[in-house]
Amino acid sequence: MSQLANFAAIYLNRLHMPSIRWTDVVEIVIISFLVYQIILWIKNTRAWSLLRGIVVIMAFILVAALFNMTTILEPCGNCHRGCTSARTAPGIGAVGQNQFFCVVVSF
Repeated sequence: MSQLANFAAIYLNRLHMPSIRWTDVVEIVIISFLVYQIILWIKNTRAWSLLRGIVVIMAFILVAALFNMTTILEPCGNCHRGCTSARTAPGIGAVGQNQFFCVVVSF
């Protein structure tokens, strides 16, 4: 039994518990309340359906890009011509060179 007590004492001495101030608790409560209210607002409006649809489309495009499904990605790339013109735009020339970014941003 003393070996178990010694092991527990050694193990607990190595743990470092950061000090929690009352401002930390208040900050956590405020952030959690705001996040809850935003999620509740999205869920009770039409934004929830819109958000689910956007997530499904983005997941589909991500899977198509990961597996290099060019037949699916070709119409997605042609939907938005901004990626081809981004190569000539000053300051954002590198954006148009990344085809994955162009496919995902087109939606």
